[in-house]
Amino acid sequence: YGVGSFSEFNSWRKNQLLSFYEVIKGRIHELGQQIGRGGLSKYRDYYFMPQFEVGQQELIDIHHYTYLIDMCSMGKSSGPLTQIVHDVNSHLVNHIYFSTQNRNNYHKMMKTDQFANTKRYMNAFQQNFLSVDWFAEYVGLGFSEINPKEKDINSLTQTVFY
Repeated sequence: YGVGSFSEFNSWRKNQLLSFYEVIKGRIHELGQQIGRGGLSKYRDYYFMPQFEVGQQELIDIHHYTYLIDMCSMGKSSGPLTQIVHDVNSHLVNHIYFSTQNRNNYHKMMKTDQFANTKRYMNAFQQNFLSVDWFAEYVGLGFSEINPKEKDINSLTQTVFY
């Protein structure tokens, strides 16, 4: 069983981002207007499910943001819009786990500082995290060491990217 359609993939991304909404809200609130001014609104409607979003501003904001993720990944967004994706990803990097990416110790986690200071990884992360391109390059595998006292557990915070 896997993701059978783009809408399932986008729903997964939305659900992962919703747990960070209060923190990223300042960067993505009313993003739709900025996207429209940036000339990127041609295919935006494919990302939305209006019957589920009426009156739920956080879902609307997240859907605009997932659209922007993909535009940024394809190099279609302008500087200010790309900066929004980079800013959000700069926050998310502190909540994600990464493998050392080395054959001899791939099962070990890279420290966040080490990851952030590695240009090759951090540039790709800032530009592509949660895009189709990201998942074409990296695979996310869950791990079993879950602390039941931790309240903010979702599949994104319990995944190691290899």
